[in-house]
Amino acid sequence: MYDTVIIGAGPAGITAGIYAACYKMNAVVIGKLPGGEMLSATRIINYPGYTPVAGADLTHNMVKQLRDLGQSITEANVMDVQKIDGGFSVKTDDQKIYETKTIIAATGTERRKLNIPGERELSGKGVFYCATCDAHYYDGKTVCVIGGSNAAVQAAVQLSDRASRVYIIYRGEALRADPIWVEEVKKHPKIEVLYKTNITAIKGGDWVSGVSLDTAYKESSELALEGVFVEIGGIPGTSFLIPLGVAVDDKGFIEINTQMETNVTGIYAAGDCTTTGNMLQQISVCVGEGAKAAGFTYKSLKSIRPPALWGKLWTQM
Repeated sequence: MYDTVIIGAGPAGITAGIYAACYKMNAVVIGKLPGGEMLSATRIINYPGYTPVAGADLTHNMVKQLRDLGQSITEANVMDVQKIDGGFSVKTDDQKIYETKTIIAATGTERRKLNIPGERELSGKGVFYCATCDAHYYDGKTVCVIGGSNAAVQAAVQLSDRASRVYIIYRGEALRADPIWVEEVKKHPKIEVLYKTNITAIKGGDWVSGVSLDTAYKESSELALEGVFVEIGGIPGTSFLIPLGVAVDDKGFIEINTQMETNVTGIYAAGDCTTTGNMLQQISVCVGEGAKAAGFTYKSLKSIRPPALWGKLWTQM
């Protein structure tokens, strides 16, 4: 039986695996795509120690470090988790079963896609899903942000520090962001909101050149720009944990306490799939949570902290 099974091979899962190896825990990292959403970042400039680095290169370095420490990654999807005597049974899509004392869920999120013509073809070529990661491309240029929530509005404000013009394209009649952000957008000279509008296609060759709109803007259904930032939320990979009673918020993100514990004893969580990690969706946050999850899992297995303390910590949150 494993000490822990780490579900997810993004930055949180890989880091948990690195720390598990350092603690000499009998562990395995399971994830279909090592690196996860980190792979889609073409140029990361805010990860400490790298100036800059491509997501693929950072993934390579993290995975190499993990394997150099003797830890393996099993490339598979987890399909089911069951409670068994002394722990859990984890089943993957290749029909393998892993029995473990604990679980660290680091499944991350999958960014919601528009699923329109041009999106996939121009991903990384003007179509991005992280303003923090990719705003540097747009000094003095024109971009749009798709969405109307806090993430979209904050991305627009952030992009306005560099871009000459930022359009927020939103299908609703009013932005759903916090009032302070809505007010910021309304008074910002570089930002314009196109309400009750969807983009139906993304245009471009080697790079984005514009979008098609389903509602005319200035008597045209075409809008020329050089970047499209999709901010319509993410889907947490947590569905297989819900039957076990793991508490999630109304969007499916896992609720954790300060020790990275869920409300189910023996199940920890880290990274973008948690309510805390989802606040920023940054690699550095995922790395920190992954390290904490492995550390507190180790302490729990060694009975360094009485299990009864969990309930006290949870109620204090």
